[in-house]
Amino acid sequence: MAGTVTWSLLRELAGFRAEKGCAISLCLNLDPSEVPTAGDAQTRMNSMLNAADKTDRTDLTHEQRSALKADFERIATWFDDDFERDGSQGLAIFAAGLDNFWRTLPLPQPVRDSAKVGRDFYLAPLVPLVSRGDGTEGTRSRARSQQAPAPVPEGRARLLGGDPFGVH
Repeated sequence: MAGTVTWSLLRELAGFRAEKGCAISLCLNLDPSEVPTAGDAQTRMNSMLNAADKTDRTDLTHEQRSALKADFERIATWFDDDFERDGSQGLAIFAAGLDNFWRTLPLPQPVRDSAKVGRDFYLAPLVPLVSRGDGTEGTRSRARSQQAPAPVPEGRARLLGGDPFGVH
């Protein structure tokens, strides 16, 4: 069943920083109009994992590369064996095996496909899905119009939420 994306959840994920290995952030669009069957979803997932796995990782240690490969395999196995679409229109997976982190989040709305590997989790695709305080979901177009990239010094990032009355 699809979960709810909240500012609290995004703050929790934004607070994570991989100390030993790499943080994988994977978002998969499961909009039934674009991905109608389980086979289509499987093909899309495999394509994303293959592309992410083939990126240059020469800057990582052998242990980190091995752990990254194991994380990709864990994602693929979980998707094959345990994921139930159950009305979900998107999926986010956050993994960092060496740092003992694993989180799957079936989403109530479509999300753009992305796969990123770094020290922090990539959360931008989830921002338009944040639910308002009254339990209803915000509009994607309104959320997008309020996003703006800003350079932030390493270690100084904070994730803030807002409404028409201010920023919290």
